[in-house]
Amino acid sequence: MQASEGSTNGGRQSAVTQGDVKRRKVLFRADASETMGAGHIMRCLTLADALAVEFIDCVFVCRSIPVSLARRIEASGHSVTVIEATFGVPDVLTEAIWSIEMQEEDARHCLDAVAGQVFDWVVVDHYGLDGHWQAVARSRIRRIMVIDDLANRVHDCDLLLDQNLGRKPSDYEGLVPPSARVLAGTEFALLRPQFATARAARLSKRESLSFSRLLISLGGGDPQNLTGRLLSMLDEMQLPETLRITVVLGALARFADDVREAALKARRPTEVLFDVNDMAGLMAECDVAIGAAGATAWERCCVGLPSIVLVVAENQKPGALALAEAGCALVAFSDKPAGLRVELDEAFRELLSGGREAISRNIENLGIDGLGAQRVARALAQVEATMLVGRLRRVGEADLDLLLEWRNDNAIRMSMLTQDVIDPDDHRAWFDKAAISADRRLLIFERGGEPSGFVNFRIDPANRTATWGFYKAPAAARGTGRLLGKAALDYAFGQLGLHKVWAEVLPSNEASNGMHVSLGFRQEGKLREAYKIGGSYSDVVYYGLLEQDWNDYAENECKH
Repeated sequence: MQASEGSTNGGRQSAVTQGDVKRRKVLFRADASETMGAGHIMRCLTLADALAVEFIDCVFVCRSIPVSLARRIEASGHSVTVIEATFGVPDVLTEAIWSIEMQEEDARHCLDAVAGQVFDWVVVDHYGLDGHWQAVARSRIRRIMVIDDLANRVHDCDLLLDQNLGRKPSDYEGLVPPSARVLAGTEFALLRPQFATARAARLSKRESLSFSRLLISLGGGDPQNLTGRLLSMLDEMQLPETLRITVVLGALARFADDVREAALKARRPTEVLFDVNDMAGLMAECDVAIGAAGATAWERCCVGLPSIVLVVAENQKPGALALAEAGCALVAFSDKPAGLRVELDEAFRELLSGGREAISRNIENLGIDGLGAQRVARALAQVEATMLVGRLRRVGEADLDLLLEWRNDNAIRMSMLTQDVIDPDDHRAWFDKAAISADRRLLIFERGGEPSGFVNFRIDPANRTATWGFYKAPAAARGTGRLLGKAALDYAFGQLGLHKVWAEVLPSNEASNGMHVSLGFRQEGKLREAYKIGGSYSDVVYYGLLEQDWNDYAENECKH
């Protein structure tokens, strides 16, 4: 079933050009329902809007989406295709990983639903899908981006975004390919442009904090009618009588009538708004909020709105608790029926006794500026450019013969600290041991889809350092070594989360010495006659590269 075919930036517009700029295309795979809420769709929509500015057409394919959300996507100039539900997904599985069979079937149906269209990327934002879905999709779409919060499953992707506070790229080491770039942390929070504008306006005023307006917004669905329960509790609490309450219900709100009735009975003036367009402006006008975890928490932080985060699902706990630990919010748990009222009482007491001022300062220092979507859009373009020149992957058994051939090549062998010819049995024994060692990473560098080099990291996890070795294939094109080095160091300081990379180089290896210097390494010493090679002793030069050195190098590369 095709729910819609947008006519502005949608499916059939991919061949249109804007001046001399060819329209490109991105496919989004996300779902929404009363149970799972609208968060996955809404953050994908934010990214799609940012990509549209770059002349990129966006198409959404969904198994489950309310009509109101589909219309919202279309109104933004994108298209939506809804696939037939050939298998059921029980509510208990809406946030769990689907079976391999379900994932593969879903991937095939999604690709069939958009057959005939050529996509540059597919963006997957779905807790039920992992590398099995992505492997099927990659047969038709070369580049894959994943939006995740959980770091609990393996992905076959080229770019991954996790916008949670405190998240690090190293949290996904082993869960994404070595060549994948991981965008981690709140600087990449997918917020609509209106939030950056509202933040600037609110910070420029810096007016004294009052407590005259409370915002309640628990997301798109609120299937348990927590909003209605909150209004009843607030009536019984010791709060300023002059307090005005604004309730925002999302497009999927099932208990709208109950909330309206509770608002009419409320002791304090209470208004109920639906599917608000300018949420940023509304947040900027309020003094305190009770809100859901997830993306809306970053929205409140962006505009400097102190809040009580109400956790309504298990996967929301890490992000909510990270906010609380950073002093940027207070947290209450909805799964404590007898204790929720007590938690709210304690939270409001803290807010009224100076807690709002402290939270406001901490939120401002958090630095969520509302520009995350633009950063992610730029990262897509950067990753795409990187993929054109090369990628890293783990060494497999099928690579052993080729690696042995490379290693025994005279030019490569004579640059090593051990220059003996390696026999196949010793080579196999080395691989069997290194491949299962927690402190080793063996990587192949591919250029143009062809194996073109080898990288070996030996890691010291206690100190977050590693020594590395590498070589390009004997027949590899000129410049391959530098590309290999840049990809490997991105991996080392990104996914591996290293503080420093060391290298040992023979003084006679002019190419390696020169490349280390060109990549930002500093010579940190020379050991005299450190290795006995070919019957005589040789010095060895030590190079070191700190994480900050690499960040400075990468930033300087971007400028040029």
